[in-house]
Amino acid sequence: MQQVIYVDVLIFLNTIITFIILLTTVEISGVSPKTFRLLTGSLLGGIFSLIILAPEMNVFFVFATRLAMSVSIVSVTFNIHKVKKFLRCLALFVVISFVFAGIVYFFESFSSSSFLQMNNSMVYFDVSFLSLVIMCGIVFAVIKILNKKLFIKTRTDMIYELEITFNEKTVSTLALYDSGNCVQDVYTGKPVIIVNAEEIRDLFDEKTFNSLFVDFSDEENAPGDIKLRFLPVKSISSSTLLPAFTAQKIIISDEN
Repeated sequence: MQQVIYVDVLIFLNTIITFIILLTTVEISGVSPKTFRLLTGSLLGGIFSLIILAPEMNVFFVFATRLAMSVSIVSVTFNIHKVKKFLRCLALFVVISFVFAGIVYFFESFSSSSFLQMNNSMVYFDVSFLSLVIMCGIVFAVIKILNKKLFIKTRTDMIYELEITFNEKTVSTLALYDSGNCVQDVYTGKPVIIVNAEEIRDLFDEKTFNSLFVDFSDEENAPGDIKLRFLPVKSISSSTLLPAFTAQKIIISDEN
């Protein structure tokens, strides 16, 4: 006997499911989208679920379609322009979707009757809204607990993107707003951004980079256009000198 699928229920349930999966992705990735984008991505997931009504497709077409849908949802929700960061969110979204599906099948295995209707990798739930909320809550709680155990996270509102320009060259990197960084330029009194030397390698030619940041030559041997200086830095257990220079321009932007 075939199960009747109500389109409005189908879209609503899959919108809720996509919303929970996206929330979990946000929790693990640390990337917080705007509320409007989160809701839009969730609704998009609900609309995509209509593919369950299409004739059954072969496995390769199903995979390609599912991947395209995931890319669309993640793109709309997170609006990420950096490939590496986007692929990380996409991978998390896909993995969490599989985890959610596994937990749903686990629930069904202990049910006296089947409440799942599946076609083209899309699922229709013949369950009450309360049961769906409970399942989604369990998925979110389990992944949240695992996330706290397996990952060390930083508040996303403390992460910024930097574009550092010097010698008409620009590099991009992520930066943590560190209230414990009290380093100042002893010559000007301005605050100092501490960066891994490898992050700014592309701003210099190889010889200059090695001279300034690998061999740690003194200020007198620095090329004339660099104006390198060494700044004293103290930590709890030690002190040292760090090479420093003044960039032509630094653009600081947050996730929005």
